[in-house]
Order: sequence, then structure tokens, then C-alpha cells
Amino acid sequence: MEHEEETEACRVTLLEVYIATKNLNETQVMNALQDNGVISDQCVWASDVSETDCAAAIRFLNNQNHEKQSNL
Repeated sequence: MEHEEETEACRVTLLEVYIATKNLNETQVMNALQDNGVISDQCVWASDVSETDCAAAIRFLNNQNHEKQSNL
């Protein structure tokens, strides 16, 4: 049981990787995702977001980024 808790604490979500790779501000990303109903308000950090919701969050962020580039 102790090993499972350590493994869970060490996992990195896809959303965390996305934020780091794109050099984004985690707080701004989380606020945007919550404001648009993509993730629960209970999620404070990217590590709080379930893997299922990470995929939806990344899709949303990619769409937002694409829309910003289209308006340039």
C-alpha cells in the first residue's frame, strides 16, 4: 500500500507536461480551464486534474492557441 501512495504522488499528468513544454503560467491555465467549465473548480494545480480531463483540457488549450494565431 505504501508503494502505491508513493507512485501516485510521483505521477506527472499530461497537462503538467503540456504546461511545462509550452512554458505557460499554470495559474492562468487553470483559471482559464475552470472559467470555461473544462475542469472542476476543485482542481487547484494541474496535478489535480484527472487524466481523462487532461485530454479535454489540452484540446481546449490547443483550440484557444489556434484561435489566437488566426486573429493575428
